[in-house]
Amino acid sequence: MAAGIPPRRTADPLSGRSNTSAKFAWRPADGVRSFSEVYMHIALGNLMLLSQAGVKLTADVSALPKNPETAIKDKAEVIRWLKTSFESVESAYPAADKEKKVTFFGKEAKAEGVFLRILVHNHEHMGQAVAYARMNGIVPPWSK
Repeated sequence: MAAGIPPRRTADPLSGRSNTSAKFAWRPADGVRSFSEVYMHIALGNLMLLSQAGVKLTADVSALPKNPETAIKDKAEVIRWLKTSFESVESAYPAADKEKKVTFFGKEAKAEGVFLRILVHNHEHMGQAVAYARMNGIVPPWSK
């Protein structure tokens, strides 16, 4: 992103036909996010961080239920929110005023720093999703 290139993601980077709706509810242990919760966490994080970067959201977040990370479990809906969030980041980045001063978690920052945090957050949870996939016998597409 520092070079002006937004991150590219597929809607469900590990799914294809291997990550069934039943596996979407899988979690490695009690109290740990499930596949669907990880993906919703990424989607919600993207949208929240975009708003922190001063981007006017086009996604209708008012349609989200209370506690959406755990409330939204349907695979199609999770993927829709994930895809919407990735598309929102991709469309916002090129036009964003990256030098704009914003308040980010109570501290002054530039919008570019918030976009960098989006990238870091996505990569952190992509690693988590890869570990989940491998624990369930799903081979990430780029490893085939």
